Amino acid sequence: MILGIWQQNALFINLILYMKKKIFYILTVLFLLGLLEVFAYTYFKFNDVKNLENYIEKKRGLNGFSYFEKLGIVAPRPGTKKIMNKPEFKDEYIAKDVFKNGVGIWDNGIDNKKQIKMLAIGDSFTVGIGAIDPVNKNIYSLIESNNKKYSILNLGGMGKSINDQKYFFNKVEKFTNYDYLIYNFFSGGDFTDNLNDFSSSFYIKNIAKNFEEDELQKFINKLNQSVGYKYYLEYLINNDIKFYSVYFSLKVYDLIILKLNQNFRSDILNYGRDNFENYPRDIGRLGVIPEKIFKLYSESKKTWEPICQKKYCFEHEQIFEDPIKRDIIIKNSSNLINSFYKETVEKDKSFYLVIHPSARNLYNTSLTKVNYNKINDELIKNLNKGIKIINLSDYLRNYEKENPNEVIFWRKDGHYTPKGYEISAKFVESELNKLLSN
Repeated sequence: MILGIWQQNALFINLILYMKKKIFYILTVLFLLGLLEVFAYTYFKFNDVKNLENYIEKKRGLNGFSYFEKLGIVAPRPGTKKIMNKPEFKDEYIAKDVFKNGVGIWDNGIDNKKQIKMLAIGDSFTVGIGAIDPVNKNIYSLIESNNKKYSILNLGGMGKSINDQKYFFNKVEKFTNYDYLIYNFFSGGDFTDNLNDFSSSFYIKNIAKNFEEDELQKFINKLNQSVGYKYYLEYLINNDIKFYSVYFSLKVYDLIILKLNQNFRSDILNYGRDNFENYPRDIGRLGVIPEKIFKLYSESKKTWEPICQKKYCFEHEQIFEDPIKRDIIIKNSSNLINSFYKETVEKDKSFYLVIHPSARNLYNTSLTKVNYNKINDELIKNLNKGIKIINLSDYLRNYEKENPNEVIFWRKDGHYTPKGYEISAKFVESELNKLLSN
């Protein structure tokens, strides 16, 4: 009996010791998790509070895009506020109903009282990314402000390549009154972008029949939001009860994925990271670019690498090191510009070409095997002699030499700074004055 009692006491003591050990382990784990939670929360407060606010604001703006069935285009609704956050600047756009048809444009519209009416198309340099106040401080709005004769409708940013931009332009051209068309060519990216004829508007137009109206809108929102999608910020937005240790883990995961894919640049990322593959990609192709040339687009994105110096960064595309491929790429852009020029002249409109250099055109490119200025020269040689050209390259190069302390390109981003837009506007205006006087 005594032995039985002793055994029971021993079991009880062992149980207590076991439980103490378990409780110790549990408390240790909870303590460490608590420390991680405190660390993650502190990290969030110092690093991502503003990023979260900006992300929510940007997401709200992206949800302002709709598909306009009658025109077959995707565009912002009037009043949509678009936010672009970069490490060096923050841009804000508000879309205006300049055509009075419900389609939003990043511009204030045409002033029919002014003598000379122009329409400008192009990419981000045209719309004014990096100007801080792009709608009012891009090249063409600055020209308008300075010249009482000019009214310029800016359709910049309504397409990535010349083919995409033309698709949008052809749909809305009839709503505006203009005599002069200004096509803006950015030599830092348009050579390779013009190898692609994918149009997001054309893509949505082709798949619209598969969706109800509200489903299509959700799909468009998803595609827009996939650009710059952040898992860790989405977690904070979508959960009422938040564990900052989970947020921090997702951020680490996001950074690892970004690092692994830093050299992977694809148009797929522009139109839906996870959803794009569910639909045949060819239905977004306009049929302008032959398949063999389109293949160079995918190849060019794989050869891209950033090169940074003390003052500026620029994009180097190794594909230009191949003289045969380089020649094809240059002639492709010149052929597309020539075709656009011919179409414009046939409509009894005047056609001007503005060439924007990149930082790689202006600054030391001895770190590459490619002379990017020579590429620009080859483009011009292949253009129709009737095209009136305003080439900013030499002007900005000389300006930078004479004013070495002024920054005309954002170092990391690569777009013009507000100063860059200001001096570019003055030069383009002076050249337009000369061309129009002749």
